[in-house]
Amino acid sequence: MNTTKSRIAFASDFHLGHDREFIYGARGFNSIHEHNRWILQGLNAEIGYDDTLWYLGDFSLNTTVEQVLELFRRINCNNICYIWGNHESSTAKIYREAKKHAYPSVPEEVEVYPVATAYPVSAKNITFLGNVHEAVIHHQRIVMQHYAPHVWNKSHRGAWALCGHSHGNNKEILPQARIGKVLDVGLDVARSYHLKPFFWFEDIVKIMNQKEAAPTGIKAPDGDHRGAAVEED
Repeated sequence: MNTTKSRIAFASDFHLGHDREFIYGARGFNSIHEHNRWILQGLNAEIGYDDTLWYLGDFSLNTTVEQVLELFRRINCNNICYIWGNHESSTAKIYREAKKHAYPSVPEEVEVYPVATAYPVSAKNITFLGNVHEAVIHHQRIVMQHYAPHVWNKSHRGAWALCGHSHGNNKEILPQARIGKVLDVGLDVARSYHLKPFFWFEDIVKIMNQKEAAPTGIKAPDGDHRGAAVEED
């Protein structure tokens, strides 16, 4: 566990509890229990209580709300920043319950993907941030979402895009791709890259230094994003 200055980590697509051989078997495990144990032990071996884990969706499947809360509790990190994926049924229930207290004026019919005014919402060690979030971390602009973008705010000026969802199957967003500063930070890619379930910010710096910014002829208009930028140093 990290005991020095707090650090920043990124991850996605754990699929904890997803008891299907095409998930845990493809990742080299004999059972979902072995799969879950490796992820949680890998996180807690390095990520500390005061570190920040940016998580880009699909935390668990086939789990109850109580099981999901217990899985989050077992991660020894007090700062999990959560961005929605496409497998969020139980996690969404945690969000909805917390939203009632954080934004009592927001109608119940506003579901898991409400307008930006319904974020952030916190529950235990999780802060829900919506579908897309932009932050400036150590002076680096980063746009985060579950799905890989084609363009993103300031992509032509060296801004990063971090995503998940593809489970390592999209060659254009892997560490070895060279065009566009975009990276799949999902578990399948992280495990293949360095046998860990996540990336440290410093790992991504090394990867992005080998990539070229998106061509200037293909760019998102400045300010074309959802969510306010947040400075973190």
